[in-house]
Amino acid sequence: MKGQFFIISTIIMISALFLIVQYLFDFGEIDLTTLENTREYDYNVNVYQTLYETAKNTDCERSDKDMLYAKEFLTDQLIEKSIKFEMEYVKIGCPTSLQLDIKYNLSSVNFFSNNSFTYP
Repeated sequence: MKGQFFIISTIIMISALFLIVQYLFDFGEIDLTTLENTREYDYNVNVYQTLYETAKNTDCERSDKDMLYAKEFLTDQLIEKSIKFEMEYVKIGCPTSLQLDIKYNLSSVNFFSNNSFTYP
């Protein structure tokens, strides 16, 4: 009887230790995708800077061409990172002074950002 109790208690203790080790091991696991998921916020700043500089360096005559080029460039760059980019803009005040009302969206599996700004 003592032998059976010893074998059963040993199996229970080994199982308990195994479960505790597995539980604690999961806390030490490094998830490398976390950095990649939060990087999408950085892209938002870069997109804003690109669109702002494009609006700053264009005029009424070239604005359609320049904004289309910026949209194509950003779409190509972001699609490589699995981020969908959508943009629309409205010209205000042409031909006397150019003012652009720009709206853009960035979206991916874990991220969505809806932004707008007016230049100047």
